[in-house]
Amino acid sequence: MNARFILLLAAGASLSAQSARPPGLARQMGRPAEHWLDPVTEAERKRELPKAGLTRASVHRGVPERFAAQGQWSRTAEGKLLFRAALRSPNARGLRLHFTDFDIAGGKVWLYPADNPEDGYFSGPYTGQGPFGDGEFWSDFVEGESVIVEYESNSEALPFRIDLASHVFVDVVPAKPSDSTTDRATALGPLPRAALGCHKDVLCFPEWNERARSVGRYLFETASGGALCSGAVVKTRNNSGIPYFLTADHCVSNQTEARSVQVFWGFTSVACGGAPRNLRQLPTTLGSTYMAGGSTEQGDFTLLRLDGQLPSTVTFSGWTPDEIGVGTSVTGIHHPAGDYQRISFGTRGDDIPSRGRPTRNYYTIVWREGITEGGSSGSPIFNDEGLIVGMLSAGPKPPAGKTECDFAPAFDFYGRFSTAYPTLQAFLEERTTGGGTPPPPPTTSGNTLTNNTPAAFRVGPFDGPTLLGENGTFKVEVPQGATRLEIRLRTTTPNADLDLFVRHGSAPDIEGGKVVSDHSSEGLDGNETIVITPQSNPPLRPGTYFATIAVFTPNVTAAGTVTAILTTGGGGVSTGGAQALTSGQTRSINIDAVANPVLLGGNLAYTIDVPQGATRLEIRLQTDNRNVDLDLFARFGQAVTLTNN
Repeated sequence: MNARFILLLAAGASLSAQSARPPGLARQMGRPAEHWLDPVTEAERKRELPKAGLTRASVHRGVPERFAAQGQWSRTAEGKLLFRAALRSPNARGLRLHFTDFDIAGGKVWLYPADNPEDGYFSGPYTGQGPFGDGEFWSDFVEGESVIVEYESNSEALPFRIDLASHVFVDVVPAKPSDSTTDRATALGPLPRAALGCHKDVLCFPEWNERARSVGRYLFETASGGALCSGAVVKTRNNSGIPYFLTADHCVSNQTEARSVQVFWGFTSVACGGAPRNLRQLPTTLGSTYMAGGSTEQGDFTLLRLDGQLPSTVTFSGWTPDEIGVGTSVTGIHHPAGDYQRISFGTRGDDIPSRGRPTRNYYTIVWREGITEGGSSGSPIFNDEGLIVGMLSAGPKPPAGKTECDFAPAFDFYGRFSTAYPTLQAFLEERTTGGGTPPPPPTTSGNTLTNNTPAAFRVGPFDGPTLLGENGTFKVEVPQGATRLEIRLRTTTPNADLDLFVRHGSAPDIEGGKVVSDHSSEGLDGNETIVITPQSNPPLRPGTYFATIAVFTPNVTAAGTVTAILTTGGGGVSTGGAQALTSGQTRSINIDAVANPVLLGGNLAYTIDVPQGATRLEIRLQTDNRNVDLDLFARFGQAVTLTNN
């Protein structure tokens, strides 16, 4: 006879979007042959970048073609070919690699530190033609002076080139607590100085914590080296959630530089006056699109649109195009010298002429507490209402033997947001519906969803961002005792940006230019997922839930599906959509974050048929994430259930 096992996963944390760790890392393979680059000289480290006003963070080194020739091919247990090569740049704090001609079809590329592979950290996988779909990109930052490049393939060929390495010499990732300063200095050379001592720790001023969470410190690549700057995520008028990032033109001024941006979020001290957080434990965002900007003469501003979904800890800051008067109090939040976040308090002073910076486009800000320095460029200043009124451009250079702390009083030049506003208005004033038409009224009707059965939709085109009405609204009935509701939006239209909003009792609506909903998922690629449990805010409750689609890409006809997966409580969990496992074949999964332990069902339930005569059944669960607690349960003949015992 044949038997069937139904398998379910219990989770207490989230899994990353990374589909699998590198095979070589998982198998603890030996180190491949290394190609050594020439050491970076002190003259190269001190050489100014062609773009004035930047804090250099890295030196670019050419990677010769023989680097790939030194790589080693082997075969995995699954029969796939594996290429591994290592690159070392002596005394680097970390490395970024520049890929060109990247077109790997079904293959995968990972990067991870060669000197500490057991740590489990890796970057990737990079697939297809890379993050931008054109075969060219800069990788994530990887800590250490040596990096392993690993490529899993079906054929023994290398369909990409690595032509540059960015040798990062600033301490982008702080030393681990177990490292001693002496040992680290011996291994990596003298540590670069941190920010100056007269700065103010932002965490000592909790009333500014909300605004501080919009400010990020970022690493990017110029034509001849990497640099560090600061910037802030800004709202659109209708709170669309589009991740626009405001910074300075003298930092990022074109699309090539924008693509290389990697933002580090929440880089603060651990507490007021405490040690800095370890950047390896912080979320980052890689890549952006250059939207608009103005030169130094025009006010020194740039607006980027960050790629991917922002971490939930990031906030969006508001802004005002109104001028501020002389004597107005302002607050700056920034990352001086690329260090952890600091805060400065000052006022608008009388205009001081600065060559190349017309006074009509700049505020002169005089500091009474705190200062700024290199790496603070692009950071915002806020008025007393917490609205952005300017972006840091420059300050006076200290005389020989002095620092910015020696100025009395210290002052800086900030580009006026009022000057940038006419250029940025088309992006920041985006409306919720196209053509000036009013948003649709709330609806209590919609397309009823059947558990775990995708419902197709086809909508548009629209002139601008639009919250859909009945044709883009779906409803699902949640019974008493339900423990989990998952609603998925999947888009088949390339490059269409759709978001998903969910509300109990009536469909999401627009009030005051903002979408009113209980839950939302607002990414950039049209694939959104919302999970509601009794621990959510607001919690899952019986009744009708409405899911409404918002379309943000103009002039496209968007198509796709909406699926609801309902988990019932008490007697068991839904196994609708349970997937059959095949012996010896790995199935990749992604699990969204949960507030409390939960037994999962739906498409996270698995079955396997056991034939007559079988003598052994082994079921393995492996995760790519450290410090994630998942358990595995199996039951013969029926689903795993929950009881009150």
